[in-house]
Formats: sequence, C-alpha cells, structure tokens
Amino acid sequence: MASTEPFVPRIAFRGAVPDGGWQEPLTPGQPRPEAHSCSWDVGACRHDLAMDETWTAVLSGAFAGLGTSVTVAGINHRLARRQDLDRERRHARREAASDLTAALRDLRALSSRLGRVDLPRSDVARAFLSWVAAFDRQRHLLPAEWPHLGSSVRAAVGTVFGAVTLADVRPDLEDCPLADADFEWQEHAYAYLDYLVDRVSRWGNAERVKAPLTFDPWLIETERRLRSL
Repeated sequence: MASTEPFVPRIAFRGAVPDGGWQEPLTPGQPRPEAHSCSWDVGACRHDLAMDETWTAVLSGAFAGLGTSVTVAGINHRLARRQDLDRERRHARREAASDLTAALRDLRALSSRLGRVDLPRSDVARAFLSWVAAFDRQRHLLPAEWPHLGSSVRAAVGTVFGAVTLADVRPDLEDCPLADADFEWQEHAYAYLDYLVDRVSRWGNAERVKAPLTFDPWLIETERRLRSL
C-alpha cells in the first residue's frame, strides 16, 4: 500500500557526519546535532583557505628572501674578486716599476762616472744587460704607448758608452772598448734616464702620467739638441 507520508529528499553533507553517512534533515523541535551543521563545514573550508593563503605568503616570502640573498651574495663575490684583482694589478705595477727603475738608476750612475773614474767595460755591459732583462720581464705590464722604452734607453746610453750597448744582440761586443768621454752627452743621457725614472715610478704608483718621449724628441723638447749642435 502506498505511503501517505510526504516525500522528503535525503541530503548528504560531505564531511559533516563523522562516519561519512547520510544526515537526515532536521524536523521541527528536533535538537541540532553538534558539529554536524553545514555552517561548520563552511567555516572549516574558510579556515583551510586562509591557512593555504598564509602558507603561500610565507613560502613566497621565504623564496623571495632566498633569491635576494643569493643575488646579494653573488654581487658581493664579484666585488670582492674585482677588488682582489685591482690589488694584484697595483702590486704587479709597483713591482715592475721597482725592477725597471733599479736598472735605470744603475745606468744613470755609470753615465756620470765615465771619464772621471776608471770604469770597467764589464760593469757597463752587466748594467746594460740587467736593464734589457728587466725590460723583457716587465714590458707586458707597461702601457701600450710605451713600447719605445727599450730602444730609447739604448739610444741614450749608446751615445755615452758606444757599441757595448748592443751586447744583448751581439754578445761579442760585450768586451768592446767604451767610447771616449763626452761630458755634455753624458749629462744629456743622465737627465733623460732621470726623466724615465720619474715617469716609470709615477706609473708604478698608479698616477696619471703621459707616455715618456723618445730620446731624440726629448732632446728637442728640452732644447738640448740645439745646445749640442
């Protein structure tokens, strides 16, 4: 026999009932079951969403902070490396300048002694070969505008000592007799070597310095060529 009770649909509240079953709708006067209402589920969903958003913000902040830290660390590393390279370059320049000026000073001293004391040719040959060796060691560090330094020194001391200043390319000339003393040209050579010592020293101290003149243009610039004619 057909039932006369009105049809009431069964409504499922997913997750509202602990055993996952069906929950009958409430009838008038029936007490509301604890923690089985739909409003509790909505609140839980909202709570879960809020927690998701919080963790997303935390993780995003963490990754952003990590990325910033990595970037800063990379920049600091590059800056530190650049500073190290600058220090190494400055040290190399000072060492090169010291090496070159020591050899130039020896030649300068000898240029003033010729004709005044008994000057062994071996001393001159040794001093000139020491300059050639120093220049060969350090020329790669010198400014690109200074390639003439080797030939300029040879020209200056050659006017004083003669063929012995070719001993690096003609070893047999190492025993060649020294040129006769000429005090005027000795003074020119001494002054030019002094000029080179000053320029190389300032370059070694990282100062801004113009490329030194070659020997002949320097003679003209200082009007020494006119006085020698």
